[in-house]
Amino acid sequence: MTTADLLEKWREATRAAELARRLAEAARETAERADRSAVASEDLAKMAERAAEAASDAAASARRAADEATAYAADIRDRRLRTANEVVDATKVKEAVAKEAYHEAEREARDRLTGEQPA
Repeated sequence: MTTADLLEKWREATRAAELARRLAEAARETAERADRSAVASEDLAKMAERAAEAASDAAASARRAADEATAYAADIRDRRLRTANEVVDATKVKEAVAKEAYHEAEREARDRLTGEQPA
């Protein structure tokens, strides 16, 4: 093997070593990016889990508020209905008393006109 052949082999070995170094550097950078990406993905997953828990809590709170509002509305409705029924009943009693008073007054007036005495 000649000196020129050795020089050429040495240059090829140097280029191969340089290429290997660049590939190793690229692999290291890729691994670092992948590591950062994995960490970011993990952080995003944790944030998504917290958001899901918060949404679940909010939904449960909204359900409780809706249930309370429904119960409150039903209670108010029931009280108003009871009050309305009481007013109707009282009005019927007053109407019956007024009707009876009217008929009694009418009888008395008719008796006075006809000269009849009440029985």
